[in-house]
Amino acid sequence: VGAAFVHATASLVQLVRELRISLNELDKPREEGDTPIRRLLRCQLSAHDVLAALLSRYGYTLIVAFTSAMLTFPFGFFRSSPQEVINQLFGSARFELTARWANPSLIVNLVIFTVCKFVFTCIAVGCPISCGVYTPVFLIGASGGRCFGELLNMVTPESYPITAGGYAVVGAAAMAAGVTRTISTAVIVFELTGQLNHMLPVLVAVLIATAVGNSLNASIYDTMMQLNNLPYLRPLSVTVGRRTAQDVMDTSVLALSCPCTYMDARDLLWQGRFNEFPVVDASGLLIGSVSRATLE
Repeated sequence: VGAAFVHATASLVQLVRELRISLNELDKPREEGDTPIRRLLRCQLSAHDVLAALLSRYGYTLIVAFTSAMLTFPFGFFRSSPQEVINQLFGSARFELTARWANPSLIVNLVIFTVCKFVFTCIAVGCPISCGVYTPVFLIGASGGRCFGELLNMVTPESYPITAGGYAVVGAAAMAAGVTRTISTAVIVFELTGQLNHMLPVLVAVLIATAVGNSLNASIYDTMMQLNNLPYLRPLSVTVGRRTAQDVMDTSVLALSCPCTYMDARDLLWQGRFNEFPVVDASGLLIGSVSRATLE
């Protein structure tokens, strides 16, 4: 799911970028003419250019904000703060006691919350505004895990009690780790919940989510850097770890043998191009280094 979130976000960002490029192409200079028809067409095209420029700059963000508000406001659980939602999802109490989650159905509300949060988070990441990623995907995983736990609670007999909040904790950690590829998510979950009862399933879920995500695509942060053509450190290949210092060192470095004369030091300054020179003994063993300024 984390890898799917990264792929969906990258696709939406690329789609919006192509849309902006196509709208900006409307700003090309128009052919001049003196006839009334051409003047009318120029006025229409100029108005269209202004509208296209406004839409390309602000329209996407405004449309996303208006659509998300219209779709999420009717549901009471969307009007809660992220902290309240996390506390409710991680809690051991049943949601039937909360009217916002019980009507019309607990499972339906959890599915709606998970799907809407997934879609709108993917869209929001592509908006030209500053927004967070970690907390929304944390909520997505928590709601999905809580939904799975509630389904298990419905199908299992009462003699086997299931804590749905534990599945929410595991789901939140797995989703956050799958999107951001950070193992430290497990530690954040432990500190957030204040207990270590679910330490083993959380660690296993985080490791599996990170491994599966790395095998499919890059993290959300690396993906956004690639789309924006920003420099970043690419992962090292397996063969890099097998190289030794001899494979990458520069063998053309001149060394100062000890003992040496003033003539040797002068020749080293004339021939060498470095600001620091190694000092070796008669057998070639490194003793230390000397700077060019000291020799001069």
